[in-house]
Amino acid sequence: MKKPMHVFSLLTVFIIYVSLVTFGVFHHEPWFDEAQAWLLVRDSQPWDLFNQYLRYEGSPGLWHLILGMASKAGLPYTSMNFMGAGLALLGVIIFLIYAPFPLAIKIFFPFSYFIFYQYAVVARSYVLLPCLLFTLAALYPQRLERLFAYALLLALLANLSIHGLIMAFSFAFLDFISIWHLRKGLSKSTKQRLLLAALVVLAAGLLALWQVRFPLDHAFVHP
Repeated sequence: MKKPMHVFSLLTVFIIYVSLVTFGVFHHEPWFDEAQAWLLVRDSQPWDLFNQYLRYEGSPGLWHLILGMASKAGLPYTSMNFMGAGLALLGVIIFLIYAPFPLAIKIFFPFSYFIFYQYAVVARSYVLLPCLLFTLAALYPQRLERLFAYALLLALLANLSIHGLIMAFSFAFLDFISIWHLRKGLSKSTKQRLLLAALVVLAAGLLALWQVRFPLDHAFVHP
């Protein structure tokens, strides 16, 4: 159990983080690629978005799917940045609760450049990255007991960005190696669950690759 002073320090960190990120969101002027994602989901049908347009964006469509639900629900354009900030706050909560680091690191880490600004105030797909990675890390010791929750997180990570896809496949590969050494001690039902979970991650990865397949009419224009 954490000491009361420890809990008070982390709560103070979170309140300051929320206040500063909120201030940043109110004063942030979105970059063109932030607006691009919102306009894509607003002005296109889901099938066209995933089958055609995302190939030119170079990123799988998890973030676009989230934006699409907000856009189709009639929420204003500015809601995009507040949704991104909310996901960043969720990631910081998970970090503060579960990270096994010294108090000093837990106090200062949320105010590092990427966690505080790039993956919080700027509304790109990366706002989900800390949340997914920190949740995966917290769940990792119980991954065999909570296998499908772990597989779902890897599937979401794979459809977040190209970086997320590489990380998801890397984690899955390392898990495969570690589980392979334990295979003789696993029951038949456990092996079946592992196979099904692996198929979920593989299918998600293939889906991400299909979304970002390189278009034949793409061209790089140099100034």
